[in-house]
Amino acid sequence: NDPLVDELAFVPSAKMADLFGPNARTHPPGAVVSAAVPGAFALVEHKLAVAVSALAPLHAFACEALRRADAADLHRTENRNENENERGARDVGVDPDTRADALRLLLLVNGDHMTAWNRRKRRLIVNCAAVDAADADADAQTKNEKTTATGNASGDKKNLVSAELAFCALALSKFPKAQAAWAHRRWVMCALDGDGDLRKRHQTVPSQARFASESEVAGAACARKRLNY
Repeated sequence: NDPLVDELAFVPSAKMADLFGPNARTHPPGAVVSAAVPGAFALVEHKLAVAVSALAPLHAFACEALRRADAADLHRTENRNENENERGARDVGVDPDTRADALRLLLLVNGDHMTAWNRRKRRLIVNCAAVDAADADADAQTKNEKTTATGNASGDKKNLVSAELAFCALALSKFPKAQAAWAHRRWVMCALDGDGDLRKRHQTVPSQARFASESEVAGAACARKRLNY
């Protein structure tokens, strides 16, 4: 769950000795490795390596986790009071039993998983709406609190958008031609970048900094898989 992971790779074995050689003194410090299944994955300096042998069980676990998450979400929806406004950000795609983010796991295995991307879109919309609701509650109290809350809400939305774009870039580091990933990234920028107002999505103009950032992401994708580019 390292939010700073910026690159993903599938390797024959994720054991430190296989990745960096048998001499443990040459291994980079601070590495996080799999304890339950040795060699399943390694996280080193925000780079995630996953063993090919772990992909099938990881995908099976993530699919089952998503099934439980969808069932829990449906149960919450059906049992919600019709007169009650649901303002809390729901854990869309989070397994209620293990608290694992099924959407993240699925997209680390398959960057073109459209169902997972659509769930992430829904989660982002709900979380942004929760920020708006919290801002509206503060606005109803005092004018001074409104000014403070508005600034916090804007910052919270920017953090949500930045985190989503960062995850898209992570998925594209392994699946540079995943059309669903590119489509989701484009939707985030068009719908939520800027002030985060969905009603103004057709008026959103990417900033110069965002354009430069997208150029870097596209350039990295081209370098990773030059075929058909």
